[in-house]
Amino acid sequence: MQQLLLLFLCLIALQLPAQVVLEDFEGGEADLNWQAYEGTFTGAIENPFDTLQNTSAFVGSYTKAEGVPFSAFIAELGEETLDLSENNRFQIQIYAREATQLLMKLEDSTDVTKNIERRVNIATPDVWRTYSFDFSDAADIESLNRIILFFDPGVAASSGTYLFDNLIAFPAGPCAGTEVDPLVIDDFECQRNATYGVPGFDDIEVIVNPDKSGINTSDSVGQYTDRAGGFHALVIDYNDPIDLSVNNQVCMKVWAPVAGPLLVKLEGGSSPPAEREVMISETMTWVEVCANFSDQAAANHERLVFFFNVREDDADGDIYYIDDLTYSPAPAVEALEDFEGGAKLTWGPLNDNTEQNGTFNGAIDNPDTEGNDSETVGSYTRGTSRFSTLTAALPAGIDLSDNPQLNLDVWAPEANTTVTLQLVSAADGPKSAEATTGEAMSWTTLNFNFEEFADLTDFDRINVIFAPETTGTGTYYYDNLVQGLSTVDPCVDVAPDPSVLDDFECQRNANYTGGAEFLTAIDNPDAGEDSPNRSTRVGQFEDQPGQFNALIIDYGEAIDLSLRNQFSATVWSPIEGQLLFKLEGGTADPIERFVEIDTTEAWSTYTVDFSDAVDGGYTTLVLFFGTDAANETVNTYFIDDLGFSRAPYANSCVVTFETADFSLTNWRYFANGGLEGNAFMTITNPDTTGINKSATVGVFEEAADGETFAGMFADLEAPLTLTNGSKVVTMKLWMEVAGSVALKLELPRDGAPASGDVLADYTTPGEWQELTFDMSALPDGAQYDRITLIPNNTAVPEGEALTHYFDDIAVGDGDCANLVSLFNPVRVASLQVYPNPMQDLLIIDNPLGAARFTLTNMLGQQVQQLNVTTGAGPQVRWNVGEVPAGTYVLTGQDRGGRLIARSVVVKR
Repeated sequence: MQQLLLLFLCLIALQLPAQVVLEDFEGGEADLNWQAYEGTFTGAIENPFDTLQNTSAFVGSYTKAEGVPFSAFIAELGEETLDLSENNRFQIQIYAREATQLLMKLEDSTDVTKNIERRVNIATPDVWRTYSFDFSDAADIESLNRIILFFDPGVAASSGTYLFDNLIAFPAGPCAGTEVDPLVIDDFECQRNATYGVPGFDDIEVIVNPDKSGINTSDSVGQYTDRAGGFHALVIDYNDPIDLSVNNQVCMKVWAPVAGPLLVKLEGGSSPPAEREVMISETMTWVEVCANFSDQAAANHERLVFFFNVREDDADGDIYYIDDLTYSPAPAVEALEDFEGGAKLTWGPLNDNTEQNGTFNGAIDNPDTEGNDSETVGSYTRGTSRFSTLTAALPAGIDLSDNPQLNLDVWAPEANTTVTLQLVSAADGPKSAEATTGEAMSWTTLNFNFEEFADLTDFDRINVIFAPETTGTGTYYYDNLVQGLSTVDPCVDVAPDPSVLDDFECQRNANYTGGAEFLTAIDNPDAGEDSPNRSTRVGQFEDQPGQFNALIIDYGEAIDLSLRNQFSATVWSPIEGQLLFKLEGGTADPIERFVEIDTTEAWSTYTVDFSDAVDGGYTTLVLFFGTDAANETVNTYFIDDLGFSRAPYANSCVVTFETADFSLTNWRYFANGGLEGNAFMTITNPDTTGINKSATVGVFEEAADGETFAGMFADLEAPLTLTNGSKVVTMKLWMEVAGSVALKLELPRDGAPASGDVLADYTTPGEWQELTFDMSALPDGAQYDRITLIPNNTAVPEGEALTHYFDDIAVGDGDCANLVSLFNPVRVASLQVYPNPMQDLLIIDNPLGAARFTLTNMLGQQVQQLNVTTGAGPQVRWNVGEVPAGTYVLTGQDRGGRLIARSVVVKR
């Protein structure tokens, strides 16, 4: 293999004598018959960017057609065909103004079954780069007579101009016929599947392995040269979400000149960045390091970034050798307790009280190997307490950040036994999760999800309560306490979001009437990498023959359109035509909105404005498919993410923290040292003596070990829009110190520029001050989906963290001052219920004296009601044995029918 590699390198050094130049534009003319069926081919132009990467005098120029996802740019070869028998690896040089993708397709104009295509990422804009396409697996196809280039493929909104040159075909060499392994990022031989971005592109090269020993005897490896600065990076850009659903561990072999931490980071996309730091402790020898990103299985990151010897500024010129960058499944976590060879943990009754909390009988021979083939299991006999508790210390603690679920095999003497698992935090006390066994006297694997407590790091004890709230003293067996990924139903305890009608996953809130029999929730049939909708579940609607068959959603009351009046639906349509969204059943005439289907056999989102229907009292939303013509046969549509959203923020208040509609609670810290993982908080206004009389404000805690640019960002429910003449953002701020404050508008829409850091000075330490951020440099009508805030952006706190407060964010002429008095929100108490999940009996604490309780399912349908008699006492017992399994909203009303309390409960 090494001789073959050296031969290949020699061919490159000799300018590949077997290569065929298909297009180089020399002489100022095109060699191929290029046809711009969409877009514009300017022809050969003088090279405006004559650099070492491309010294050609002339290059080609093509402008993509806006509104055409796959703008076809074709070189017609006529009667000539491409000879792929030898020259089947293509190279082309591209100069693109932004990161994107290029798809090359070779076609047979008479036989589409022979067409082949390859796609590459363009990760380095504003520079000439050479990109390769390996068609060696098509060496026996002799009839290909078209070369097609698709710039920014699949993106309808783009219309950029691209320069291209030096289209060359040459032998594929020793890697001919290599099938791409999607789990190999780069092995620096035949699996070269990474697209290196900036920084890093100019710092990585393929060399002969200088140390073929130990775990790496590969012929060739990558040589990476680190540069000055503590965060110089090697970036791999995918330009699409990375599939981490199964293979979510990133590994590489490294030969390092110095010991130090390697920071591996996932970023890009809409998911918050995720980082893992691993230590390279051995130098000048090959070692393998891995970063576990199993908690990112559902994320949509688009870049993989490596920081070698991170935070070390004096690293310029350090050379690392790397190899075999791969994705793999994260390894199974070792059992916390499996009783093989005896107990690993020190199990015993809580407080050593055997009478109340029972007896740990030790590790015993498994009395029932059907369902659990372990040789040894744990045995426990309950005490007399209703909450008889078995406990064990966790001397090494437990980290829930990657694996937030605990699984436990349980054998119970009675069927449907509830088991409570508790992790005890030294600071915050016990955190509980419940599960229920199956048949009596048989093994059941129970799953306990602790995701909501994953940020706690001081768990030092585990408790197990078998059959809580009972007095039995039976004996239970348990085994295989294992920490792992979450497998519990993700919809359990998910509160209904009234703005979402149906996402066919956890938010099933629509009450379908007409057409419901033709609607089914199914797995998404078009959820591939290139799909704009990668939801797991969607709706399948079978549109019956005829022109106006409909899918009807009945609210049963007037739809509140005062704030959220933009209806949208994501639709996969099999045919061209129209969609009709209609409001009816109100006090005013029905309102109809027609939209043209803009793409077929692909997902597209359609949005209509119902802001003129606010006072209509409409109770029904009707969806019609293919309304422009009567279909003779059934047409199958797929639908997803039906819901109402708010209109863009334009000259309006954005955040007050006083009502749910004007609260923004998804703020996330960045560059904030030890406080970066902290949850965002709102608190009672600590200072109502100045200009801010609000009851509630937001908090930013600035860490003493963070960066000067430490801050937080939040994604908005609707885009923030800058209107002509009032392009400012205002907010109230309270800081402990005077300083500069930066605000950024990010995630721009429709090609608008990001704002960058817009500064304002805070000059009144210990007092509220209103700051104005001037956005006048941005275009009229520019829209943004993210606000980023960096208080005290030029300094790091000395010694201790600083606490800053902020409130009343508004855009343009928006005024937050009067919103609280206008809305007067009703505060609804939370119902305390148990057990939850429930089985046959639900116990409700009723200190407010609710007269009626109602269970409503996720479709908005009332399933069961309980009327409470006068004098029933502070606790209500409700037989819910006939309620179907599922998730429900439990509400309590007073005797006048007014809502006074609610909660979410689950029926097993």
